[in-house]
Amino acid sequence: MRPGRSQRRTRRWGLLAPALLVAGLLALIPGCRLPASPTMSVVPPSWRNTNAWSPAAYAAQARGELTFRSTPETAAWAAFGQEHLQEGDIVFRLGQSNNPILTIGAWWVVAGISASRFGHNGLVHREGDTVYIYDTVPEPQRVRKIPFEYWALDIAHNTFAIRRPKEPYRSCIPQAVAFCHAAWLAQVPFDAGMRLDNERLYCSEMVEKAYRSAGLELSDPIPMRCLPNYKYLRFFRPLVEFFSELRVDEPLFVFGNEYFGTFASPYLETVYLSGRDREAKPACCPPVHYPASAVTWPPAPASAAGCPGIVFLEDEHGS
Repeated sequence: MRPGRSQRRTRRWGLLAPALLVAGLLALIPGCRLPASPTMSVVPPSWRNTNAWSPAAYAAQARGELTFRSTPETAAWAAFGQEHLQEGDIVFRLGQSNNPILTIGAWWVVAGISASRFGHNGLVHREGDTVYIYDTVPEPQRVRKIPFEYWALDIAHNTFAIRRPKEPYRSCIPQAVAFCHAAWLAQVPFDAGMRLDNERLYCSEMVEKAYRSAGLELSDPIPMRCLPNYKYLRFFRPLVEFFSELRVDEPLFVFGNEYFGTFASPYLETVYLSGRDREAKPACCPPVHYPASAVTWPPAPASAAGCPGIVFLEDEHGS
């Protein structure tokens, strides 16, 4: 290879990546009957333009009107989930899609800007013999209650992690799960703008607010312009803000890495980590405190006990 070729490729990627990000964000908008991802390939074509794991979809399953295709891979993931996943765990993955622009633009570049391994997360709920993931994905799906064996089909390069609340904070789990269940029943819209209001939700926001509804603040949001690799995006800010609802000054909950975000929460412990590594970098400015009291939806059920009798860490907000 001639000297300088590697540097030129790096510069070209620095210019191309934000454009792919915009393309990927636009690709999230319309629905499609084609299987958009390996997960959707198990869904009948007539259900691919809707939420196949909504309350209405489960009612259709009960009537025998909706069935999913099982494979040896889904069976293997089901066994993995039974062995490794507990109620209230937070699962992280690098996602993949049958649309390469969406894969590179909407997931890998987003993970890259954050210097994170991951582009999606969700919260675990065990019910009978099934392990479910509560997550939220772009329209037309919204909030899902999806069996883990189907959720796991979208894991790219085996890049996957499980983080679990540490023992003193596990009393928060029932209320966190109840929050996600309420969001699922209400089919709260997906928040493509990644705002912190309570009208719509994106994946990392739902997980963070779920635990906040019990009083546990896992991590605080960070403006996009403070993410470690935002410098590669800054010249494309007008393009990103024109073609999407994103605003780089808006604080957002992020998956993060060992330094910041949900993955770095001092209230969680890693019980499983695999796949591609990425150099972890700290954020370029401190997070913005978002108190648990700001979570006003849904109203906490009368039975919610929160996290009684625990002592929170003094430096939880990065001070």
